[in-house]
Amino acid sequence: MNNTEKLLKGHNQPSNANSTNRLSALTNKMTSICDSLSQDSNYDPKDTIKHIDGYINGSDKISRVLYSEISNYVFVLDEETRGVFSTNVEELLEYSLTESDTVNADIQDVVIRIYDHFNLALKQIEKISDVSRESTNRAKIDFADKLKDIEKNYIAILGIFAAVVLTFIGGTTFSSAILQNIHQASIYRIIIAIAIIGLFISNIIYSLFNFIVYITDRSKKRRNISNRMLNGIFLALILLSVVTWWFGCIEYRNHKFEENKEQKIEEVSSTLMPTDNTNNMQ
Repeated sequence: MNNTEKLLKGHNQPSNANSTNRLSALTNKMTSICDSLSQDSNYDPKDTIKHIDGYINGSDKISRVLYSEISNYVFVLDEETRGVFSTNVEELLEYSLTESDTVNADIQDVVIRIYDHFNLALKQIEKISDVSRESTNRAKIDFADKLKDIEKNYIAILGIFAAVVLTFIGGTTFSSAILQNIHQASIYRIIIAIAIIGLFISNIIYSLFNFIVYITDRSKKRRNISNRMLNGIFLALILLSVVTWWFGCIEYRNHKFEENKEQKIEEVSSTLMPTDNTNNMQ
């Protein structure tokens, strides 16, 4: 049993059937009042006054306004119709207050109650709309952030895969080229070529990983200490090779090695020669 039925029973209604019929009649009358306020053209406050008079002076009248029926009616209206309802109810209130000679106090009281409850319902609708809009915007922002995180993860995975493939292919190609041509070039050129290619590949890989870090987390501070150290090693190796080639260090070493080899051969030959002469004399 709802509150309206309890209210009707409080007016000494004899049976549930009569209470239900009375409630249905009052609901229809209140709906008629709301319908008259929803007319979007040629609105006449007198028409609504007649409906209100029938509501409060009928045989099934009660001393209360069915606010729930007003709320139910207003909540399902679209924005345009609610605007029409608001305009009409303001016009009705102004008419009932200015025409006090033709509109009695009971009707004025009901008009004020309808006006007051409509504005209360309108505030509730606006609040619900604001909360719903805010929740929707927050959900959109959260979804966009999660989508960005997913995109960053995909970029990072693809970037790491590309870096691994690049390293493998570059290292394999580089090693094959060096090994195939190792007998056709001097040691200086081989070392310088290794250092230059290594410098090139390491900087490409570092730039790729640095870009991945920047995409996935732009707030993270990037550090390139290890890359600078690696570049320094390769550059030092190139410089050392150039200096060694300029002063002919390896050639000098080879020359000294050949001299030592010739000296040892001469020493061995001189050691063996007396033995051979003695044998010949015998």
